[in-house]
Amino acid sequence: MQSYKLFCQLILCLNFFNMEKIEYRAVIRFFVSKGFKAKEIYEQLLEVYKEFSPSKRTVKFWAGEFKRSRTRLL
Repeated sequence: MQSYKLFCQLILCLNFFNMEKIEYRAVIRFFVSKGFKAKEIYEQLLEVYKEFSPSKRTVKFWAGEFKRSRTRLL
């Protein structure tokens, strides 16, 4: 679990105030590949990004896309 938090913090440090959608999607894709459910991914993002976190609906949508073998972030 520590490595996931470290990964999210690294992404956060790269662009704290202007987090791009594609970066959120990359994090969601990473967690999906590790077997996390959308709810768990949302909780991790919320813990790290706080008010900059994407909505539950957004996380659920993109987690579903990546579970259905989507590979592109755009």
